[in-house]
Amino acid sequence: MSRSRHDMLQQLDEEDNPLHPRSSGCSMLDNIIESTIDPAVSVEDYHATIDEATTLPYHKGAVTKFKQCFLDQSNETLQNVHVMVEAIYNSEDCPEEA
Repeated sequence: MSRSRHDMLQQLDEEDNPLHPRSSGCSMLDNIIESTIDPAVSVEDYHATIDEATTLPYHKGAVTKFKQCFLDQSNETLQNVHVMVEAIYNSEDCPEEA
């Protein structure tokens, strides 16, 4: 089974700085964000991820278009989004996990 880009980046992040977790503090939110960015996650799999996290109905067409926007991006752009998310997680305004 091949490792996803997210798993490889997460391992590199942990190796670079094992004492500073790179997370929102909410594993469900982290999973949604990574599923959004990861080009290996299909629209169908993305809907399954969203279904697990929601209790209310949502507009499936809007979610499909949102995910497709990320699927249409280059790997470089997706990596830049990942860097931005990490910068937010590591900012002073984002509290660390308890």
